[in-house]
Amino acid sequence: MGGMSSPAFDTLKAAKKLGAAGFDDAQAEAVIATVAGSASPDVGVLKADVGTLQADVEVLKADVGVLKADVGVLKADVGVLKADVGVLKADVEVLKADVGALKADVGVLKADVGALKADVGVLKADFGALKAQFQALELRVANKFEALYKHLWFMGAGIVAANAAVVTGLIKLLM
Repeated sequence: MGGMSSPAFDTLKAAKKLGAAGFDDAQAEAVIATVAGSASPDVGVLKADVGTLQADVEVLKADVGVLKADVGVLKADVGVLKADVGVLKADVEVLKADVGALKADVGVLKADVGALKADVGVLKADFGALKAQFQALELRVANKFEALYKHLWFMGAGIVAANAAVVTGLIKLLM
């Protein structure tokens, strides 16, 4: 931009146009002076602005480079996240299968508990019957022991009486 110059402002041409538009000479001169003053820029300020803009462009280029690198990192991270999501989905499917298997096992266990409860009921009934049979057998044994005791008592009494008769007979013989 160093070799560029701004085109000159044609004040005569501007005055004619303003006059044709209905401006008087004083109004046209005021407008032309205002436009001419603002149309001739300070070259030093413009060069400083251009320098600042060029520096800003370089900063923006550097920022774009950093952003491109960040986008690359983000793309890699997205790739890793997608892979992780895939692994998680597979894990979820395995867990679903495990939950299904556990539910089936719980169903089997419930059935087994039901069967055990039924078996316990049968065992209780069998125990009750065995207990009644044992009590009846115990009563029969007690009755048999009582009858045997009476029989042995009578036998003992008979032996004592027989012994007494033998002793009495021996005493009579010996006397």
